[in-house]
Amino acid sequence: MLCSYGCGKESIHIFNNGKSCCSISYQSCPEVRLKNALSNTGGKDRNPEHNENKTKIPCRFCNRITSTTGIKSHEKYCYLNPDNRRDCPVCGKPIKNFKVNKTCSTRCGTIISRNRDCNEKNNSSENSYRLICFKYHGEQCILCGEELMLEVHHLDGNRSNNSPENIIPLCPTHHSYCHHCEHWFIIKECVDDYMEKFKRSKE
Repeated sequence: MLCSYGCGKESIHIFNNGKSCCSISYQSCPEVRLKNALSNTGGKDRNPEHNENKTKIPCRFCNRITSTTGIKSHEKYCYLNPDNRRDCPVCGKPIKNFKVNKTCSTRCGTIISRNRDCNEKNNSSENSYRLICFKYHGEQCILCGEELMLEVHHLDGNRSNNSPENIIPLCPTHHSYCHHCEHWFIIKECVDDYMEKFKRSKE
């Protein structure tokens, strides 16, 4: 005879009410214990041994594998959810920590910061030589073509002489060459050639 409480085991005890059980006490029956556990958790099975809590399904936005009990919350706050998605203004990739970050990575954040600093410097009167330099020579190093990190070099060493013939845009590396006598000769010929072409183009 099987247990009357539905566990499927052989009964070893019969109670006065006529029901049979797999244990001496019906509260020791696995089926009864499970029902009691469910009633204490609001009807939700929190026992990790049950298959329904082990089921994993992918997020419909990012395909991350999540349990059925947590998938709803994950999808609500998923960074690829159209309601949450914020694209990086530098590279266009989605921002994972969209609630806090303005860019997708530290690298993109550094680029934004540098551009902002450059714009602030360009708009200030005391750095107007940068505007003059970039207007006539372009916003890139005349030697290597660097565009993100630029400095302006005064050929005669006079920072108040901001004529286009006296200032050139250089990356930090090549600019440092100009201020070290032992390295200046490495780029001097290229700088001289560039300035000769620039002066001829203005004639």
